[in-house]
Amino acid sequence: MQAAYDEYRQYTWHTNRDTYDKIVFDDLRNNATLAAMLAYLASEANQLSGELWSVGGGSVSRVFTGLCEGYFKHPDRDGPLTIEDVAEHVDDVRIEDGYIVPVSSRDEFAKLGPMLYS
Repeated sequence: MQAAYDEYRQYTWHTNRDTYDKIVFDDLRNNATLAAMLAYLASEANQLSGELWSVGGGSVSRVFTGLCEGYFKHPDRDGPLTIEDVAEHVDDVRIEDGYIVPVSSRDEFAKLGPMLYS
């Protein structure tokens, strides 16, 4: 929507004096960190895609999904997985040691396949 006054569209009526006294320098510093990360991600030098990053307080870190060992119950030999099985093995499911970072479902099947077909 444009202003009703033609001259308003031709000139900038705002100056840095409108906002300078309202600047929160901590926010500006955080925005600079975020802008640096976004500039890199948008650059041709970046060869990454689909990653999740945590940015703040001068830190840039990768956040990723890890697939842990978990709990396995063979459906043919031991019967179907039940609510009771899950409740009994919550601690096993939550162990973070020995995780892999799956890139596709193929990586998950590489972990599951040998257990199913052994």
